[in-house]
Amino acid sequence: MSPRTVVVTGASTGIGRAIARAAHRRGWRVLGTVRRAVDATSLEGEGIAAAILDVTDPTTLNAGCAQILAWCEGRLDALVHNAGTAYPGPFALLPADDLRAQLEVNVIGPQQLTLRLYEAIRAAHGHVLFISSDSVSQPPPMLGAYAASKRALEALADSFAIEALDDGVTVSIVRPGPYATAIWGTSIPRGEAHTAQPGAERFQRFAEAVRSLATDRPMGDPDTLAVDVVRQLERRRSRWILTRPWASWFTSAIVQRLPRRLYHRLVRAVVARHEVRETKA
Repeated sequence: MSPRTVVVTGASTGIGRAIARAAHRRGWRVLGTVRRAVDATSLEGEGIAAAILDVTDPTTLNAGCAQILAWCEGRLDALVHNAGTAYPGPFALLPADDLRAQLEVNVIGPQQLTLRLYEAIRAAHGHVLFISSDSVSQPPPMLGAYAASKRALEALADSFAIEALDDGVTVSIVRPGPYATAIWGTSIPRGEAHTAQPGAERFQRFAEAVRSLATDRPMGDPDTLAVDVVRQLERRRSRWILTRPWASWFTSAIVQRLPRRLYHRLVRAVVARHEVRETKA
């Protein structure tokens, strides 16, 4: 049998790169999408095919999809939607352009890419897997737009899973908790630019708490998550939603059972405790 084929979006760094490598090690033919030629060259140096593709740019989206369809010869066993970003900012200050950009990358982009590759996925009775986030059940302050995009992505995936049943296509979701990736390196400064505006001092405590959560707390190993993702693709009956690490699954399960007002107060207490630690430091 020919090796199974998988496309992993956002494969230049972090979780996407780890998934591409894990699938390659397990015998899959892998193509990773990236936005820069230097990242494509790096992937190809590891024996992984690459395509330049920006889900928000119709020109590279169409050209990249044409390359993918030629590479997989019209049969694609799996598509992993990993590419994503975050536009932090308080609800009261978030510009409309940031919110649109958030949805373009994390929601519209995956839908449009799936649309263009769907016939190849259907031909292989393939698997479409969406990388979501545990923020769908526990959105922190400053990250409402990001959490909203992941909730919207999961709603689309839920509906899509029903529609795809008759085509023999499997749809599933992976919800990562905290993992050591580069996403916050570009995202945090976006949020801080908003809270640095005159009159935005009241939001500084939230920005500082989010920065601390993104940089100071223990982070999982993307390579461990990547193996779980590939195994999800390989299961005859994959889970609908897989949350990793287990601590995130446990926390999410508790949060979903809390009265929402209580959850809000608990998060505010965490922020206040962070403020006290910063003051003492």
